[in-house]
Amino acid sequence: MLADEPVADGEEVDWHLLEVLFALETEDVPEETFDRLVEAQWREVDALPPGTPEQRAGMLLLVGLLSAAAQRFADPARDWEAVAVARLATREPVDEEERPHLLAVLMTALLNWYSRTGDVPALLESIEAGRLGLAADGGADRWALQANLGHALTLAFRERGDVPLLDEAIGLLRLAVAGRPQDEPESALAPMQLGIALHLRFAAGGGEDLLTEAVASAREAAAEPAADASTAGVVHTNLCTIARTAFEHFGAADLLAESIRVGRTALALLPTGDSNRHDAAAALGTALLARYKSVGDDAALRQARSLLQEVCATSRPDHPGRVGWLTNFADCLRTWFTHTGHIDVLVQAREVAAEAARADLANGPDRAVLLSTLADVLLSVHVHNQDPEVLDEAVRLLREAVQVTAGSAAAAVYLEALAHALDLVHKTTGERDALIEAIDLAHRAADAVADHRPARSRYLSGLGQVLDTGYRRIGDLTLLRRAVDAYSEALAITGADSPVLLSGAAGALSTLADRTGDVALLDQAVALYRSALAAVPQESPVHAAYMGSLGGTLEKVHRATGDRSAEREAIEVMRTAVAKGDLLPPISRASLLYALAIMLSDTDEADTDPLVLDEAAGFARRAVNLLPATEVHSAAARHTLAVVLLAKHRLIGDPSSLTEASRHFVAAAEVATAPPVITFGARWRSASTSALLGADEHAVSQVEQAAVLLPEIAPEALAEADRLHMVTSTAGFPATALAVLARAGRPERAAELLEQTRGILLTDAITSRSGVDELRAIRPDLADEVTRLRLVRTALNDPGEAPPAALRNRELWTVHWGRLLREVRALPGFDRFLVPPTYDELRAEATEGPIVYVAADERGGLALIVTRDEPIVVELPAADFRTVTGQLAVLRHADELAAGPSRDGWHAAQGLAGYVLAWTWIAIAEPVLDRLGEVDRLWWCPVGVVGALPLHAAGLGRGSGRSVLDRAVTSYTPTIRALARSRTTPEAPAGSLLVVAAPEATGAALPAVRREVARIAAKVPGATVLDADATRDQVLEQLPHHRFAHFACHGVADAARPAESRLLLADHRTHPLTVEAIARLRLTGAEIAYLSSCSTAETSARHRDEFTHLAGALQLAGFREVVGTLWPVGDRLAADLAERLYDRVVVDGEVRTTRGSTARALHQAVRELRAAQPHRPLDWAPYAHFGR
Repeated sequence: MLADEPVADGEEVDWHLLEVLFALETEDVPEETFDRLVEAQWREVDALPPGTPEQRAGMLLLVGLLSAAAQRFADPARDWEAVAVARLATREPVDEEERPHLLAVLMTALLNWYSRTGDVPALLESIEAGRLGLAADGGADRWALQANLGHALTLAFRERGDVPLLDEAIGLLRLAVAGRPQDEPESALAPMQLGIALHLRFAAGGGEDLLTEAVASAREAAAEPAADASTAGVVHTNLCTIARTAFEHFGAADLLAESIRVGRTALALLPTGDSNRHDAAAALGTALLARYKSVGDDAALRQARSLLQEVCATSRPDHPGRVGWLTNFADCLRTWFTHTGHIDVLVQAREVAAEAARADLANGPDRAVLLSTLADVLLSVHVHNQDPEVLDEAVRLLREAVQVTAGSAAAAVYLEALAHALDLVHKTTGERDALIEAIDLAHRAADAVADHRPARSRYLSGLGQVLDTGYRRIGDLTLLRRAVDAYSEALAITGADSPVLLSGAAGALSTLADRTGDVALLDQAVALYRSALAAVPQESPVHAAYMGSLGGTLEKVHRATGDRSAEREAIEVMRTAVAKGDLLPPISRASLLYALAIMLSDTDEADTDPLVLDEAAGFARRAVNLLPATEVHSAAARHTLAVVLLAKHRLIGDPSSLTEASRHFVAAAEVATAPPVITFGARWRSASTSALLGADEHAVSQVEQAAVLLPEIAPEALAEADRLHMVTSTAGFPATALAVLARAGRPERAAELLEQTRGILLTDAITSRSGVDELRAIRPDLADEVTRLRLVRTALNDPGEAPPAALRNRELWTVHWGRLLREVRALPGFDRFLVPPTYDELRAEATEGPIVYVAADERGGLALIVTRDEPIVVELPAADFRTVTGQLAVLRHADELAAGPSRDGWHAAQGLAGYVLAWTWIAIAEPVLDRLGEVDRLWWCPVGVVGALPLHAAGLGRGSGRSVLDRAVTSYTPTIRALARSRTTPEAPAGSLLVVAAPEATGAALPAVRREVARIAAKVPGATVLDADATRDQVLEQLPHHRFAHFACHGVADAARPAESRLLLADHRTHPLTVEAIARLRLTGAEIAYLSSCSTAETSARHRDEFTHLAGALQLAGFREVVGTLWPVGDRLAADLAERLYDRVVVDGEVRTTRGSTARALHQAVRELRAAQPHRPLDWAPYAHFGR
């Protein structure tokens, strides 16, 4: 000042003024000096003439002294004194040139007081002073007044959430930045304040261009020289915060790196004791926490916790920033708990979050962040303690956060958080609506950031998670495929940096491999899990969780490929995971334990060594003991323990293991929140063990309760392929139901239940055509609605619809369908519309011959014979489940030998096949036929594992008379309802024939096919013949126009994917004629399909009760009768047999059949082949008749 305005000669130096200026510019002036200077300045002011410019100048200097002392010595009283002096100065009559400056000083003093006390009226007074100052022109320092007023308006927005205040601030700050002088260090505060205001406006619903401008403004401020280190620290602190927000929105890693770098700079610029240091430490801590969440940097998490803890421990309880600091610290502690598993950290997190929620400032613009953080903490508490009230509170908080951010750029954050919470609600309670809402919210979150590729990765990962959950609960393959797609897109955006993303993607791929049988997907999943493990510190509890996931996937590789090294690694990895998992939440620890128990019990060693099963049971017990009996995961843990105990009973006959297993199955079934498929499995196994223990009534009860759950496991609204998958997951239950009910003296109920639990898709096809004509006669409107809703259900199979809409449409269909059925059934005479048949209705179909259900369980085989009179139960003690399974293994081995190059092997194969036919006769067929006595016609209805046995050809060989072929004409029927449907269709004695011939579609020629087709065409001159160029679409187009169809081509039974079993036509590599494609047809007037192909009635064990094979597909499509094969056949003998059959059914150049004539024709043809070649049963025994 002296340099700018030199003292004139003879003029005295104002030493008091010099000392004041020195104190204001020097950091280490003691407080006593300030006190003395303030007193002296008060005397100066009092001595000056009142109301003069000189007195006002003295007042302004006093304001400066008081404000500096308040800041340096943390004395709010001095700030309030400065406000009082500034008010006094502005109340004096002043000229217009002075007024703007005086008002600016008052505004600054009021802002200082507000910053220390949070006094909102003072803040509003400062805004009024600033507005008056600007109205009075503002002079050369107008930019400074604009900047300060913009800052004050920004603070008012933080208090009130009033967006117009923020918009006014941004307008003023833009003017200030444009008009500021470039040579004044203080002017750097203008772009800083603009950056802050733009940052807030973005969070309040502004476009991302505001965030981009905020980053640019903050960078501009940081690039310019600051007035002092403290100011520079503040500028860098704000850039740290804004750059972190930009990273969270845009996902660019360089933004987070910049945030951390400038945050460290800010902290270095602000020494301990500086009033701005808390802001800097909190901003840096939050940025470091974001780094841990992004890339799993353990050191960053430790630093974040240390910084945020220090800020919260040393800041004033009334500091305006404290709510945000507490919020971020609570989030850090929750993350630390996830990282370490230390429960005391979770307790502290909840306390810190609760303190933030109680604060007076908890209702400001940052409320959504606070709500979300508190909810996250509560969710972690719930995961650890399984407290439903805590979960409900977390959902409530997140719903409020979604509400207050609706339409804002930050909305996606809270939509995703609520989706995650509702996903957890579903997993905990089984609430289907919660799951559907979660999927909807996750989609909305991902869509909200569709144009922001880096940030989109996070939301795609969250979407993948809830879609994966949706698939596991509902069984909709579209959900799973979209989950995989979401994860794949996320990985393509961010690469393999996030262990959470890697693990989620691996889990979805592993599940998709389970569903599709694609082993290559398992290899991808294993690779992703290994990458996730590499990205997580080994001491982290999460590392143990990922190890468990890797172990589970390796076990799947072993099951799919037989790779023993994969099994060994799986068990080793899972053992390590269990050993390291003590800090995981109880649910996660229990999951590891029972997963290891399952692995051990599935090893070959467990088949012979009870000690292995004892170890497995030990792990399963630990899992059970970790969980409350009502917890959803308790059902899985108890079910696992029961399965292991049952295996021990089977191995060594230990009755105590059987008793305990039964108890745990019952306990698992009673967990109300368990998914239906778990409850179903537990009740099914409970029925089995109860039966073994002789508790027949309890077994019956469990069977009935299990059957009730089937519509929930495979609801009608589900797409057909998904429904088939869910139904086949219950394979084996019908056999248990038959055995339990028949042995308990309820054979009629056994038959009724078998019709409800087998052939479910076939039954749907049958009932879709039942009763509608009769209904139309009295209520055409309801008949039309039945037809319309059936068509709507078919349309629901379309996978193109977005999952949220598709799921809700299926829910609506279910509601409307149920309402319609109730209305129809209320009509006179329609009370049984689409209701499963009673036993009396079933036995009416036995007028032409008995129908024989045959099943096998642990206690032996059992036949339930439905006759016109009372049902007959025949025990088959030699045909227990294990023995039948062994016979099927012999049959498979025979098939392998016959396909080999060795002539000796071929002869051995024939002998093995003859052995199986003889065993089947002795163990099953003969006892049944002996019990029936003389019978001309009989229908086999095999259940479960028995479905692969050649019951129709069982016997001891030529000349003995002890064979099925010598005792009766037998056919197969999937269900009695299917048999009834084939008989109720009006008969058409003659009709056109479609012949499909593809002798060379695979390159492996079938030379006899040409002869076969030529001879059929000669017998039926009017036949339509599709030759070697026949395609799938041609066949599907032609089938509705013919009553009879003959296929002479290669057939493939796909054991891994039975719905993809196929007939090989010219375009089979690109457009295969599969079971699934055929089954979609709805043919009217179709009579007989003859499959002169290999393995057309062969399927996997899971699919036997659903008849997922080519013969079954043709019945489902509408053919009343089908001739198929149980295993591969040679083309020469196939042609010979076909010719023999057509000789019997072609009359005057047309195929003419009556009820039973096709079955008898096939019966005679097979007998003739057997007579000619009795020692070649593989050639004549596979041909079977299905239908009426």
